[in-house]
Amino acid sequence: MATFGLGSVARAVRSASDRLIEVKPVSQTPGEPATFEHLGYRIVAYPSMLESTEPVPVVFLFGGNGMGAVVRSVQADQLAEDLSRRGVAAVVVHYPNLQHADDLLTRIVTPMADFLSRPWAKRHQIDPTRVGAAGFSAGGLIATLLATRYRNDLPFEIRSALNYYGPVDLKQWFAFHDARATAADRESIASLYQGNRGPEEIGRSAHGSIVCRDLSISLRKKVTENIGGLTERKLDAFSEPQILHADVNSEATPDFISKPRLVGAFGTMDDNCDALFQPRLLERLGQLHRAESQSFVYEGPHGVSWRACPMALDAFLEPLQARAAEFGVTPVS
Repeated sequence: MATFGLGSVARAVRSASDRLIEVKPVSQTPGEPATFEHLGYRIVAYPSMLESTEPVPVVFLFGGNGMGAVVRSVQADQLAEDLSRRGVAAVVVHYPNLQHADDLLTRIVTPMADFLSRPWAKRHQIDPTRVGAAGFSAGGLIATLLATRYRNDLPFEIRSALNYYGPVDLKQWFAFHDARATAADRESIASLYQGNRGPEEIGRSAHGSIVCRDLSISLRKKVTENIGGLTERKLDAFSEPQILHADVNSEATPDFISKPRLVGAFGTMDDNCDALFQPRLLERLGQLHRAESQSFVYEGPHGVSWRACPMALDAFLEPLQARAAEFGVTPVS
């Protein structure tokens, strides 16, 4: 299944209120985060901490675990708290293993759509026309997919998407690591798939230093297990089939600013989502979807805080802080 249609989205959204159950607020104190539950996974909502009489934007946040289940993300929690202090509401969505397109719908899109109509959102003046998605590692891929591959299937609009050191495209992430795992040296890898380090160079993993070839083999194995096996059908659900056909030499047209902004932040010491390879893909993705794309590179490894690259957050927030008419979006009824 390469995608899902508007009919399935509508059916899922209509039944969402039966599945998203408020468990309890974390605190009864106004201004502190509240906890909800969707099919056994927590959703933690942080209101804006700044007083305002105007509607406020909201950012949905996703942690990462190699497409595996996420029950806690230190990076997402920290960013949610920091956004709240800056006057932006933030909602951290936890999720199980993502193995099919339907998983992205039922475990990501449905709770997002439902949450925008919840009493909590109305009480905290959430503006449903100023919605952003941001994530770390695999959560960054989720945010990117929502703003591109699945953007026309959503019952709400994504103004801006932020990918912190995540794959831009899962199929191409596998292709990159396949190339590095099997090549004799960096020079023998096709130019598109060359990264900062070659197969025999020492890279970084979550457990310390490791030969890059061995790291690629290990990463491929982990993600393959998490998505329930490596098939074209599974990869298509989390990829853009036409990404290699994008014309990266074409000039951006003026109407790009009316589309979702794609922002990426990648680390020079990240040997999982390479800081040379991923920006190339983000540029291609932007061209395909006629969306503005911006990539930032920070000096650091995979798994860092958003504070390693604050410029990326600033670029991501800019469209969310503009009024609907200025950004050219259609209000969601």
